[in-house]
Amino acid sequence: MTRLKRFTLKLIDGYGKIGKAQEILKLYYEMEHKGLILGPVVFTSLIRNLCEFEKLKEAEKFLTVIELKSVTPNEYIFDTMIKGCCRKGGVKRALYFYDEMIRKKLEPCAHTFMILVRSNLGVNTMELKPELLENPLRADIGEDELHSDNFLD
Repeated sequence: MTRLKRFTLKLIDGYGKIGKAQEILKLYYEMEHKGLILGPVVFTSLIRNLCEFEKLKEAEKFLTVIELKSVTPNEYIFDTMIKGCCRKGGVKRALYFYDEMIRKKLEPCAHTFMILVRSNLGVNTMELKPELLENPLRADIGEDELHSDNFLD
């Protein structure tokens, strides 16, 4: 990673820590205008910070930008989007990103997976039956089995 990209990454994270989402977007557009080619690490930081400010629509736009620039979204980007959607109550959107991860042969980290399960079922994950944790979204679970009472001990 070049010095300029490292500096850009530090600025994005710094703006994120002090709560300046607009500065993050401004920085991205300045870098884009100057022709700097940003890689997945910078995009991951950008998306993570936007999600933390609950600017999910802007974060989603960058997923499109990434793909247009032929940068493959990594599992960290999808993990971030899933967490952001769950935090804001958008479970259906989080499941969409989970499906996209699976389609791209990526796996969410354990923490993201548990946030998704907890958000989807509305229960404390410590109360879940072990067999659910193996694959909570498997296709062979019927509609009548999807009630949280069926997953609790």
